[in-house]
Amino acid sequence: MKLNNLSLVVIAAIVIYIILVGVVYYEKTSSLETPEMVQALVAKAIKLYDEKGTDAFLVINDNAEFHGKQLYVYMFRDSDGIIVAHGVNKSLIGTNIDDLTDINDKNIGKTIIHDSATKDGVWVEYYWKDPETQKVLLKYAWLVKHDGYVFGSGIYTTDETLENPN
Repeated sequence: MKLNNLSLVVIAAIVIYIILVGVVYYEKTSSLETPEMVQALVAKAIKLYDEKGTDAFLVINDNAEFHGKQLYVYMFRDSDGIIVAHGVNKSLIGTNIDDLTDINDKNIGKTIIHDSATKDGVWVEYYWKDPETQKVLLKYAWLVKHDGYVFGSGIYTTDETLENPN
């Protein structure tokens, strides 16, 4: 079967369209990580804490199983908001999460993260710098209060039409 020039142009246009749709989808999701992966990582960090106590902080800070492409765990004391572990930004350890602000100087540490956390877990959203792209993106974070600490992790997206995983 011989293809004429018009057929080749149509086939090429379809292939280019499929590639562009894939690129746009990847850019909008900005991550292969899923809400279920976030929840599983937080559960894993809680399990590690239950087994090792405060020695778990060092593991969470340094072990690759607690941070990936964009996914990482952070922990803070519920009593005073002091960050005790952070999978990608160790400079935040020892600082107070209640003082964290977003790029618009809006407090997200106390009002969105600390005050929202529950024993059963809750999804919250805020803008934060993606460690992979270094862009400020919408982040959906899963927060769980456990044994005097709040455990958190989240995923980033550039697509604000994606629904909060709640």
